Amino acid sequence: MNNSHYLIIDLAEEHLPGVLAICRQELGEDYHGEEDFRRCLSSERRFCQVALDERGQVRGFAVALALGPEPAHEFLKLPASPARDRLLTAEKIGILDAAAIAPEAQGGGLGRLLVRALYQKLLSRGAGVVCAMAWRTVDGHTNAAKLLEENGFVEELSIQGYWNRVVDSPEGHHCPVCPEPPCQCHGVLYLRHLEE
Repeated sequence: MNNSHYLIIDLAEEHLPGVLAICRQELGEDYHGEEDFRRCLSSERRFCQVALDERGQVRGFAVALALGPEPAHEFLKLPASPARDRLLTAEKIGILDAAAIAPEAQGGGLGRLLVRALYQKLLSRGAGVVCAMAWRTVDGHTNAAKLLEENGFVEELSIQGYWNRVVDSPEGHHCPVCPEPPCQCHGVLYLRHLEE
């Protein structure tokens, strides 16, 4: 998939430095590491799309997973709720795990291109529902709300301190907004049921 400025392709080894730099800057130093991205290189359940500019530089990425209910439950670490229970009734669940755009490329539609590319991959892998955990900062800004809503996702649940559950840091997530861990921001669950 491409437009006049970007090429959207599967992650390759040579993209790792660019992806890691964007991830640390935009999502925090402990959100995803090199090993997380390397798993995308050889997995049928976990994959990453990267956006390259005309010079072949990485300008954004998005990671998704296609999982059954039990692995999805273990991965998402959602608290008991009707929204979680509805999500876990699907036979295959697509999870938009992470996405970030380099600051100089933000605001130009690159996030939309990446979400559409992942949507198509998840659809081809048989997902009946796709979910995403957006980041709502302590000041109330939800990073991907507009992008997700434009693509048919609906907000289902908001969980304060959610990111401390999913990172591997004993003191809590090192959020780029909260002054020190643990992060006090919310994880916001968005869902979209896929059309056949």
